[in-house]
Amino acid sequence: MSNDSGPQPAVPPRMKLGLNYPWSTNRFVEIGPGRPTGTQLARNLFNLFNMGIEVVRTWLLADGFNYGLAPIKRSASISKVTVASKTAVYTAANDFASIMSSSSGLKLSINGCTTPALNGTFTVTQLSSTSFACTVDTPDLVEPESSAQARPVAVLAAPVFAWNFRPPNQTDPDFTTTFRQMLRAFKQAKMKIIPSLISFEFGGNRGEPDNRGKDGKASAAGGGRSDCFTDVNKRTTFLNFVLADLLLVSKEPEFDKDMIFAWEIMNEPQWNINPFGPLSRHNLPPPSAGGPELTKFARVPELTDVQMNAFLADGVQLIEAMGFESTVGHASFSDILDINTGKVAPLVTGSKPQFHYYSRILVDPGQIENSRLFFPFFPNGQKAFLGEFDSDLNRSGNPWQELKSKGLDTTLARLRLLQKEGCELAVLWPDMGAPVTHGGAPDSGELKHIVDDDPIKLLPTTRNAIVRFTGGQLPPASE
Repeated sequence: MSNDSGPQPAVPPRMKLGLNYPWSTNRFVEIGPGRPTGTQLARNLFNLFNMGIEVVRTWLLADGFNYGLAPIKRSASISKVTVASKTAVYTAANDFASIMSSSSGLKLSINGCTTPALNGTFTVTQLSSTSFACTVDTPDLVEPESSAQARPVAVLAAPVFAWNFRPPNQTDPDFTTTFRQMLRAFKQAKMKIIPSLISFEFGGNRGEPDNRGKDGKASAAGGGRSDCFTDVNKRTTFLNFVLADLLLVSKEPEFDKDMIFAWEIMNEPQWNINPFGPLSRHNLPPPSAGGPELTKFARVPELTDVQMNAFLADGVQLIEAMGFESTVGHASFSDILDINTGKVAPLVTGSKPQFHYYSRILVDPGQIENSRLFFPFFPNGQKAFLGEFDSDLNRSGNPWQELKSKGLDTTLARLRLLQKEGCELAVLWPDMGAPVTHGGAPDSGELKHIVDDDPIKLLPTTRNAIVRFTGGQLPPASE
């Protein structure tokens, strides 16, 4: 008599679990000149493999501080605006202002051209590198008898941070050498990798020079490299040298192509085309504009979505031409698909669609459960994978409401929910060294441990949840 009791319910395969590996010893770079030395990448990959982690997503150029010479400032922020004889002359070293007149309601975005206003037009002429003339043509503005009677115009100054950057026309061999060393460590640990070429900071406001450069000299600075997105020739130079050369290293015979889960052209490109977000919060404050300012709240984005899409498309095309899967680290599910219409979002996703989830209000879907985020909506039946999410310590995000409402919002419960929803790969964001509370500071003891010992950046409760999910083994606590 058969022991077969009939059809059994389908058991979904265990979801692959990955970990983001954002920069050894908290230096925002992993390869090339100025990279951290004496790190524990090989040891950490071995420990992660034993924990049951199958994929590691890691940064290569990150904010670009060690790529090329530091960008040169092209612009600054508005100083003041005054109307006199229907002409406003104001000091500026940038090309943006939003000007409002309380009597006429006029508004202006100065971009070096004639711009329609609500009740008239402003014609803008650049007088020098530091000033513009603005001629007003409107019946609502009464011409004063003299400049002494000029009516002031309120200025709402959204900063512009524009930099001139020239990408090198050859790749520093230190990039390819150290990337090859990284891949060897992944191969030895039997770990798959998602190498992320750059992060959104690469094109944001240039930071202050720091000591991450060669020989520890404060000669390098991250960010300020948006010319690689907006200038066709510079974009071609950037992609056809540094990206192409790193892809060629990936293709070398000693490496199995399958160890590359996907090549990521960029992390969270949305922030470069969005006037709000982290690139606005972290900007250096501009000089006073004589009126309300949007500093650390909004800025003029570095580029348009069309320009960003052109960059992403060219990068993805090169990656796929080299025989690799491609991906883009999109910040939210809505950046890759409109769940209500089923239409793929306009920004390029690559062959492996990816999104990040931190349960953010107005940014992320309200919940993971029953939201169909892992359905095969994409070409060739592809499902999206989750490239970033938070542990239950919520150091980078918020509680998951569908679990919190049941008193079950734990890291293990999140992993099980993702698997139940059909997620095939979820890549956890580390919690060690992250701010303890939103807007707060990281734990100083954690930071010291990271800098001194280069451990896996996961706190004990998160490590335990991972091995409970995977059946793996915990590493030594100090590692």
